[in-house]
Amino acid sequence: MKVVHLNASDKGGASIVAQRLNSALNQYTTVSSRHLIFDASRTDLSETQVWANTPLRKWRALINHALDKFDFLQYERDRTIRFQFNHARVGVDISEHPLILDADIIHIHWILKGFLSFDSLKKLLNLGKPVVWTCHDLWPFTGGCFYLWGCQQLTKGCGTCPYMIHPETTNSPAFWLEWKTHILGAANIHWASPSKWLAEIAKTSPVIRQNTHISIIPNPIKVSDFEVSNLLEKQQIRESIGLKADVFTVFFSAANLENPAKGFPDFLALVERLKSYELQVIVMGKSNTAFNLPVPFYNAGYISDVRKVRALTSAADLYITTSQEDNLPTTVMESLACGVPALGYEIGGVPELISHDSTGYVYPSGAWHLMAEGVIKLIEEPQLLAEFSANARIKAETLYDEAKVSQQYAELYHSILLK
Repeated sequence: MKVVHLNASDKGGASIVAQRLNSALNQYTTVSSRHLIFDASRTDLSETQVWANTPLRKWRALINHALDKFDFLQYERDRTIRFQFNHARVGVDISEHPLILDADIIHIHWILKGFLSFDSLKKLLNLGKPVVWTCHDLWPFTGGCFYLWGCQQLTKGCGTCPYMIHPETTNSPAFWLEWKTHILGAANIHWASPSKWLAEIAKTSPVIRQNTHISIIPNPIKVSDFEVSNLLEKQQIRESIGLKADVFTVFFSAANLENPAKGFPDFLALVERLKSYELQVIVMGKSNTAFNLPVPFYNAGYISDVRKVRALTSAADLYITTSQEDNLPTTVMESLACGVPALGYEIGGVPELISHDSTGYVYPSGAWHLMAEGVIKLIEEPQLLAEFSANARIKAETLYDEAKVSQQYAELYHSILLK
């Protein structure tokens, strides 16, 4: 059985998930798996082909990406939601690509950013090959947004979209939702969701028919790549980045700290609340705006080297996410694999990752003041922290290891071909 995975780039959570799954399928199952990426910045990608593999195609990918963003400028309510909506009107035709023609199953992950337009996606579906679509956000089921942010328009056909500058007169979200309902709803697509949360929302969309099944399969990680650092190892890493060896350390990370969805201001408020405690912080992520904290901290900036990310994660006593809406954040999963308990909000798939009072704590969205109390509790009760740490590692090994997740996908592929 041959499977090809599709992604817009080699960056981002969806691509990382697909790369891990692609490798694990080849290692742990009988599936022959390949990964097709629209454009890539890295050159060390194994079992992967890049569509933009010539200077001309590189320019095409760059132009497509720009046009993909410019298309939405005329509609956007304001710049804060610029990267939270996509019309998918720009793309390339890959229906005759050798990997596509050779595949028994096409596995879609994230295909925007100028990769597949609605027209090119339709050509792909018209090949008649079975398609597995892992939903890393809600885009396949909406009129164009990646997350709903409390909006109720999905069940009403996206008729009045809050993302639009003139929602009462702009009907493009309703048009694209109708297109998805007509084309995707009739296609041979087998939907998969990393979280129960996303699957439940997807079922409220007209794209999903009442008899359509959504498989719940978590994102994979290679747990053996993540080590549970002992106290001495933690201390050595902390000292190497200029922090104190024996001070309780909290870790926060996001690809872009200025992305409102990541809730970095809540984290800053939380640390302000904890400034009277002996505490230090590691922050990782891109930011164009300088920030300061009232406690010692290390600003790592954006890091792509996975070994450095793992080291920073394992150096912490506690991982904190203040995301306002998320699917199944890889950062939380990786913290659990490092034996680092996590605190987060009761949003998206976060409560599925963080077992309350077992691998960490979850709180109502925006309740950073309550989260601060959780941090204090774990500072003052090191034995409880150690118990949470052991539970975190066990949960990662039991539910998220790539060998087990790849087997779940292999079973899904086989069941599809047997129909």
